[in-house]
Amino acid sequence: MISRCLTETALAMGKLDQRLDGHPLLPAFLFRERLEAARRCAAVDGHLIDPWRLAAELEGLRHRPVGEDAYERGTAVDAARTAFDQYQWLTRPDRSQEAQIAEALTWIADASTVDGPLLGAAKAFHRWIEDGRGRSPMRGALVLHWRKAQFLHSRLPLVGARAFAPDAP
Repeated sequence: MISRCLTETALAMGKLDQRLDGHPLLPAFLFRERLEAARRCAAVDGHLIDPWRLAAELEGLRHRPVGEDAYERGTAVDAARTAFDQYQWLTRPDRSQEAQIAEALTWIADASTVDGPLLGAAKAFHRWIEDGRGRSPMRGALVLHWRKAQFLHSRLPLVGARAFAPDAP
């Protein structure tokens, strides 16, 4: 059962990668997928944000709230900050984040030599979480790992966010 699921997943990812490789709309697609991944990862952490508001925040556009009280505005600012942090982990990590991602990459690389890029990454992720570490470095590491392992040609954030929830099986 697991091998069939892994095979189907690998084939689907390969088809997507083939369609995207060299496509003129790849930058737009990656921007949209990174937004969605950041939004979903923030939602798993308890912060909901509209994807277009997140896009506006990332582009530096100022949001002018109409009819929001201070609590709603604070909740929206917290959600935007969390989503922005998730976007940064996936696209442009700072030096501290890069160090944490590099550590997560070593965990994935060790597991992937035995179990391959999909199952190995999943096992490494579970060990990482069981060790009490944060999800964000591993999310960023997955994107880089699949690119470095030449499993994907672009840094596509395939981060099925529900799988990264704290109580996910």
